[in-house]
Amino acid sequence: MFSTEGIVDRELGTPQGGIISPTLANFTLNGLEEVVDNSIKSITKSVMKTKNLKSGLKLNLAVVTVRFADDFVVTARSKYLIKTFILPQIEKFLKIRGLELSKEKTQILTVKEGLDFLGYTLKYREQ
Repeated sequence: MFSTEGIVDRELGTPQGGIISPTLANFTLNGLEEVVDNSIKSITKSVMKTKNLKSGLKLNLAVVTVRFADDFVVTARSKYLIKTFILPQIEKFLKIRGLELSKEKTQILTVKEGLDFLGYTLKYREQ
């Protein structure tokens, strides 16, 4: 005997754990890496992700995007880069797609504070 008691008919979204969810996330977030790279072009003048200092040295901005289905992490050398250049472009990218960052899940951290991503904890540890 089959009972429909407790079943909720949804009008929005896809079932959690369903095969279509990560597929739709990948279609929707396609291009995010390019948006992040381009967000720092105004200060680097290239996609090389380096900044020439007055001393002639090059500063590696180390901007990296890691994405898995609908989860992603963007790393950079400073919170300033994230807040000033990268985050506004990510928000614009998502808004065009009818999405927004979760206020509860979005964090801007230092490596010393640690990062939990996909079941791993990444944290800087001095030797």
